[in-house]
Amino acid sequence: MHADLAEHASSLQNVFGISATAPFYQKPATVDLLIDVCAEIASFASVKSFYYYHIPVLTNVNVSISELLQKLR
Repeated sequence: MHADLAEHASSLQNVFGISATAPFYQKPATVDLLIDVCAEIASFASVKSFYYYHIPVLTNVNVSISELLQKLR
């Protein structure tokens, strides 16, 4: 579903980027799983920017932001 929404948003002319938070219903248990989710969404952003909002207090996904950034390099 998130990929469908990202693909639709990317097709719109006045959309300049796509943002996401960590899934809060089916929470990724590891940083690697969170990266997989973000990569799938971002792959549909194609020429648009992708923004990830790390808000563990709202999503209850408590992965280390420093570990996430390290693995994304």
